Amino acid sequence: MSFKPKEVLVLLPKVMAFNDQQEAATLAANFNSFIHGKIHLKYEVLGMLNNQQVVLFYMKRDQESQQLRDQFMQMNLQEEQSLNLQPKKIIISDDKASW
Repeated sequence: MSFKPKEVLVLLPKVMAFNDQQEAATLAANFNSFIHGKIHLKYEVLGMLNNQQVVLFYMKRDQESQQLRDQFMQMNLQEEQSLNLQPKKIIISDDKASW
């Protein structure tokens, strides 16, 4: 079945989390397959948060997309700091010591 939508409403920019690296590329490609003209959905992989890949989708770079990017970077920094502050358990074999 083939169709050509007359109007597509999308709230962008948007940050989404994915379990698989290919999901973001597939989503962007599927969306771009029915957009006509020079405008295309773009995405930027921002990094990992809570074991998920975080991706920023946008049509053009603007202040709102930059704010979302900055918010993610701050959240990512906070997660890294919290992981580094947790005490690490050291176990030495041969029953010598366990901390």
